[in-house]
Amino acid sequence: MTGQYNNRRNRIPILVLALALGLQGCAGGTTGSNRDAGQAEEAVETEESLSQEVPVLEKGQSEILKELSEALDQGRLKAAAEIMEKEQETLVSLIYETMDGQRYLWDGEMLKADIEGKGLVFIKPSCLFYGNFKDGRPEGRCEVLQTVNLDAPRYDYSQGLWEQGKMEGMGRTGYCYYEKAPAGEAESVCKSGMFSKDKMEGEITCESTGGEGSRFHMTVRAGVVELDDRWAYLEEEKEYQLLSKENKGHAYILSEEQAALDMWKNILVWEE
Repeated sequence: MTGQYNNRRNRIPILVLALALGLQGCAGGTTGSNRDAGQAEEAVETEESLSQEVPVLEKGQSEILKELSEALDQGRLKAAAEIMEKEQETLVSLIYETMDGQRYLWDGEMLKADIEGKGLVFIKPSCLFYGNFKDGRPEGRCEVLQTVNLDAPRYDYSQGLWEQGKMEGMGRTGYCYYEKAPAGEAESVCKSGMFSKDKMEGEITCESTGGEGSRFHMTVRAGVVELDDRWAYLEEEKEYQLLSKENKGHAYILSEEQAALDMWKNILVWEE
């Protein structure tokens, strides 16, 4: 369910919720019958086992991962999304066949079973994380990119600081139609501000492009909008309205139900 903005003639949805689906990583191990006597040997065997489990990539697969890493390192989300869309068939084979649905870190040169340091991790063929990882999850600066192609090619994203696999600190999340937006949709939407455990907190900004574009400022607590004196309640419509300071005649509209939801959050989550 999404909020809307009103240009006094037509209400146009400016938020599109994307599915944030992830593949659960698999972890397992064995316990020796004599841990004290065989601890050193077991450690060596575990290291060798992990090394053997890392898939060997085909040349074409490695080249795609290198291109994606380069584009993301340069902040070119559109270019990365176009690569993912173009190479969709190869990525499906890479994730579900070569990697057998498990997660690995691409460090720019090779795959690693240990998700530690800087690199790229695919969750599914249409969704990846790129940035810094610690203890098998995002930590520090990281971003998520997901491609969606229903009515038109689009990418969803979340960028910012992460802590123990969740957005924590300054960041932003949104989407962008990088060719042509469907009728009635904004070309892009960006929600920026502070995050705490994936939910937005404090003063945030929601900005859309396309047409005249709009920008709205509001306060959010644990992902739920704070209905302060900037919001006006429309009794007849049973809706809340927030006027844009920068874009005269534009208003953000929330129903009573939407106003109570924690809809201001990162939905491209890292699932353990």
